[in-house]
Amino acid sequence: MKLQSINIDDFSKLVKACAGRVLLKTADGDRLIANGILSAAIGLASFFMVAQSQDVFIECERPEDQQLIEQFFAAR
Repeated sequence: MKLQSINIDDFSKLVKACAGRVLLKTADGDRLIANGILSAAIGLASFFMVAQSQDVFIECERPEDQQLIEQFFAAR
C-alpha cells in the first residue's frame, strides 16, 4: 500500500497501543520497527516521506494488532 496522506500522530499513537512489534517494510527490503526506540529517535515522519514513493507493507507480531492497523487504514 502507498501511504499518501496519513496522520502520523494518530498512527504513532495506534502503534504505541499495540502489544507486539509493528514492522514497516518497503518494497526494497528496508525495515523499521514502528514501535521501537530507533523509530522514536528518527521519527516515523522520515520513514513515511520515503513511503510516499513506494509500497510499504505493515506486519504485526500479534494478530489483534494487525486487525487494529487494518481498521485504521480502512477508516481513512
